[in-house]
Order: sequence, then C-alpha cells, then structure tokens
Amino acid sequence: MIYHDKPYESYAKDYQFGMLTMNEHWASGLSDMIATLEHPHWLDKPGADEPFVTHDLHRLEPDGEGSPTRSSA
Repeated sequence: MIYHDKPYESYAKDYQFGMLTMNEHWASGLSDMIATLEHPHWLDKPGADEPFVTHDLHRLEPDGEGSPTRSSA
C-alpha cells in the first residue's frame, strides 16, 4: 500500500510516534485496507507479462473505479 503524507505533516513524521500520531496512521491504513478489499480483483496474482502491480487508492476515478498502475519488472 502507498502512504500519502498528510498536508500538516512535517519532517518530524519520521520519528513522531506519539499515541495520537500512531492512531491517525493506523486509522488511515485500516481505511485503505478496507477500500482495497472492495476491489477483490486487485488481489489476483499478476501474470508473467506484468509481474509487478501497484494499486494507488488515492488515484481512483470519482466513481471508485480505476485500473492499477502497472509496471513490468
């Protein structure tokens, strides 16, 4: 999964592990995980012609659909 910085985060995010910060990160990760599971076809194993697939939930079309960004390795 791809983590997108929040607009209010600064360089301190690399070592800020307070309870509020961690709860925000965990909530963000949980939300992204739930959204990912709404697209079960994304969990299909990639084919040999495209062995590496990334999915960026934050780049989906407004209707919630979109194709993953694909790159060959």
